[in-house]
Amino acid sequence: MNWVTNWPPAAVAALGGIVGLLVGALNYRLVAGPYRQLARAGGAGDRAAILQQRILFRYLLRMVLSFVSLLVVFLVVGQPMAIIATLVGLILASDIPLFFLMRARRERS
Repeated sequence: MNWVTNWPPAAVAALGGIVGLLVGALNYRLVAGPYRQLARAGGAGDRAAILQQRILFRYLLRMVLSFVSLLVVFLVVGQPMAIIATLVGLILASDIPLFFLMRARRERS
């Protein structure tokens, strides 16, 4: 038991959701920058290849950050609702905006 497990379940879930939203926003910022640069550079050339490698590296970094945030919430809180709220926060803050960013890029081309 730790100090967080004494909180009400709604507060623990809110804490997990806030952690998920913060890490998700960081994940979005990591990947969205190179995506925008790639859209400006076009799809061919050396610059595009470098940006594609940067996007791949940042996706891997994003996966590690997401896993670490889920692990921290599991170790600190250990309640399923907080872990689910963290996962929902990660999806809301990183995956959904990236989906709309890529969709807008496809519609423009």
